[in-house]
Amino acid sequence: MENGPKAETPFATHHERRTALVAVAIVAGFLAAIVLACAFAPTIPL
Repeated sequence: MENGPKAETPFATHHERRTALVAVAIVAGFLAAIVLACAFAPTIPL
């Protein structure tokens, strides 16, 4: 892992990693919801 020139923020990498994980989780959940909606669309009475 590379450290940026700013050493006064030691938890920046932790925050960035958590933010990336949250973003990936949101995208994965969104895609899963779309796939499930498409899979069960014929059974949903509109």
